[in-house]
Amino acid sequence: MKTFITHACTIAFLSACPLVTVFGQLQPPVARNTRPAFAYPKGSWMTGVQGSRTPDNLLGRNTAIHLQGGYFVSDKLLLGLNATWRTKTADPVRLYSYMAGPQLRFQLTQTRVSPYIAASWQFGFKRDNGEQTTVFTVYNTTTTPPTTVTAVMTYRPVEGTKAIHSPMIGIGATIGIVPALRAEIAINWQKDFYYGARLFDSTPLQPHIGLNYVFLR
Repeated sequence: MKTFITHACTIAFLSACPLVTVFGQLQPPVARNTRPAFAYPKGSWMTGVQGSRTPDNLLGRNTAIHLQGGYFVSDKLLLGLNATWRTKTADPVRLYSYMAGPQLRFQLTQTRVSPYIAASWQFGFKRDNGEQTTVFTVYNTTTTPPTTVTAVMTYRPVEGTKAIHSPMIGIGATIGIVPALRAEIAINWQKDFYYGARLFDSTPLQPHIGLNYVFLR
């Protein structure tokens, strides 16, 4: 009797082994985190800086620095702030702009190289570096001997400090260095306006380089 029971248990065990194996194979795999290494996930924060220095078609040099940051309200979509410091220089004239405003930015992909588009509308003021004096000398060659006339013109480029607003649109691409640190290149269009009038017909397009840090959720 004991021998019969032992054989029966052995047969039952051997019969169950294939079923256990098959059942184990049919179980769904354990879910793993498949988020891309260079993702822009909802709930993350990003902060960064951009800079540019280019010739200007009205004044000699156009230097801009942008400080930006924000929160990803959904995957790839950032809502934040952008602050701009800009100086335009053609000695002895210097113009300074200080602005800040909301920014919306959308990363097109979640890959190491990720194109993006951004838009911002900033508010602030522009000021000059004070009163300037220019001396003009005119030569009159119709007289004998030739004579010269000297004139002095005093002016202020923007008459002190002016309140301005400044829309900005940018396109570019971020380049992942490590998952949290991304370099970027961009072309930004930004124009300064008085309230109700255009301020300067200066170069609105500028290439930029920058660096961002993503606080991944």
